[in-house]
Amino acid sequence: MEAPVRAPLRHHLVLAPAIGLQCRFGSRHPPSPVKVLLGLLFGVSSRLVIRSHSRPDQVSYSQRNRMLRRQKKNFARPTGHAPRAGKQLYFLLSPADPQVDLTPGRSQRCTRSRGEMKKSRNCQELLDRFFKAQEKDMVDASVVGAAMQRCGQGRWWNTLLKIWEVQQKSGLVLHCIEHNLLLHALASCLKCKKCTDLHMNVRKEKAIQLAKTVWGSPLPTTSRDFDCALSSALKVCLRVGSTKAFRWADELWEWSERQMFQKTVVTYGARLSVCELQGRHRDVDDLFQQCTKQHVELDSVLLGDLVECAASLLDIKRADFLWETLTVHYHVQPNFLTYSVYAKAHMLAGQPQSAVKIIDDMLGARQGPMDYKLAIDYLQALLLVAHSSLSPCDLKRIRKFLPEGAGVVNGKSARSGKQNWRSLRAVSLQLLSDPQKPCFKDLLVTKIAKDSVMTGWVDHLAGTSYLE
Repeated sequence: MEAPVRAPLRHHLVLAPAIGLQCRFGSRHPPSPVKVLLGLLFGVSSRLVIRSHSRPDQVSYSQRNRMLRRQKKNFARPTGHAPRAGKQLYFLLSPADPQVDLTPGRSQRCTRSRGEMKKSRNCQELLDRFFKAQEKDMVDASVVGAAMQRCGQGRWWNTLLKIWEVQQKSGLVLHCIEHNLLLHALASCLKCKKCTDLHMNVRKEKAIQLAKTVWGSPLPTTSRDFDCALSSALKVCLRVGSTKAFRWADELWEWSERQMFQKTVVTYGARLSVCELQGRHRDVDDLFQQCTKQHVELDSVLLGDLVECAASLLDIKRADFLWETLTVHYHVQPNFLTYSVYAKAHMLAGQPQSAVKIIDDMLGARQGPMDYKLAIDYLQALLLVAHSSLSPCDLKRIRKFLPEGAGVVNGKSARSGKQNWRSLRAVSLQLLSDPQKPCFKDLLVTKIAKDSVMTGWVDHLAGTSYLE
């Protein structure tokens, strides 16, 4: 006699509420202890089975930190509960909730397909799961949206275009929320650092063309869709950065001013970044005043975005002005992410001594623990300062920070982070043992240092006070 085949655990999870009811009302065949336990655990929370929101661990490290540090009042609702901690998780600004929002194109029968799209670990796995779901007729508009959202999180450009192409050929109708997800994914894919300049220019042209194609079909009819659509489209324009993109951004903003919907700090932030990147400082000042009149409170995410724009233009005076304006006059409380961007701006402008001071100010203000990226940037700046001065005090700071930073980097960091740390540590030990041996060019290890104006400097010798 063949042994009975056990149902997969996922089937027990879906059936758990029914098991709980069976235990309550009686049965001729009492359930096994395992089924009873599953019924108790999951019977009261079956609603979790039909939800498939993106989780923090599905996005890049930098994006996760940024998304988790917005003020709670900017979120439409919580995005479920944080694992283990049990606290409400605020991650997505406008998570879909069928019990509250109109969600056309989102069916309960495709819940599992949506979840599989969001849990895909690489682009090939996503495509395999998408085509398998399509063969089983388990793809609706929400599944396409989930797949495009995952492409944006992973910055999988070619896969995103493939999903779009398949959807177009299938004739499946997408709605406003799916088009918003596509716009956001396009903007995210334009941040890829592994793409060559030539390929990125081709990508940007395609992105702005596709964004214009989907915009307004249909136009947003709710505040949530309006805010998501407008901010995502403006972010595409920001990432493309061409004259054509900026012209379209102006047209979008003029259209938005005629609508009845109230804008949030997210939408104003996208518009402010577009103007800041173009050097339209008077428009930025006007938008600040408009936010004040509309009682829109500026936040640390906006501060970081604007300083990042100034940093990309190597305009350190503008970065200092924005920092003072928002922290002093608009009372924005900076966090460790904004301090990191501010230090980056000074590094790009060839002022590592200022970057060290900014990070020291952050540590003194206790604005959160240092993460591995900031530890690497800090050691890079310390190394340049010590090489320039060769003062015992600066050399001592490197010697003191090496074990502390190693603990941060070894605790949790990407492979590239560990590699950068090893390179910086090797040069640091060389400087400490033989200060005259490493030359200035040997010290530029991190990408920020290599992208800075310092790459054009002469190969300074140690102890020549070249930073002064």
